[in-house]
Amino acid sequence: GNLGDSLLSIAQPRKAREYTQRAADIFRAAYGPSHPDVAMALTNLVATDLALGEPRRALGLAREALASAEASMEATNPILAYHLTSLGGALVACEQFDLAIAPLERALRLRQSPNDPAMLAEPELLLARALWGARRDRPRAVAGAEQARDRMASAPADPTGLRGEIDAWLARVRAGSRTR
Repeated sequence: GNLGDSLLSIAQPRKAREYTQRAADIFRAAYGPSHPDVAMALTNLVATDLALGEPRRALGLAREALASAEASMEATNPILAYHLTSLGGALVACEQFDLAIAPLERALRLRQSPNDPAMLAEPELLLARALWGARRDRPRAVAGAEQARDRMASAPADPTGLRGEIDAWLARVRAGSRTR
């Protein structure tokens, strides 16, 4: 959990995966497959696998994490947005753009007014990438990424580099390249 997150934040995804996998195994043994702590550990594994360039493995974990979360909490629980964003990110990484749209839209509905601008900016950017990659509503894709960029302008910090990721994606789109 926390140690894995810390290792991932300092660009040590292999070590992060090891510790996060250990946490997931402990939570599964203690609580069974359908528990919020299991879901969160699995979603954290998704982030490490994406950082390691393993999008297919991340996608399987994202689906498992969402199933665990949905089985253990109400359908309107805002924490589900975290797992839905993770699934959407894994689907985008696997270039399954059409399938990424619905979970990302649901994540945005669940995250109505967070205190942290990145909580909305991340799914907004992923949704923009999904819409663009699926060749659906490209003006909406650009507007969503611009909204994410505007949100991040008010963020006090950007430890994950989301601002730069948004700016780079918008620059590629504006330059006319085929991009995710």
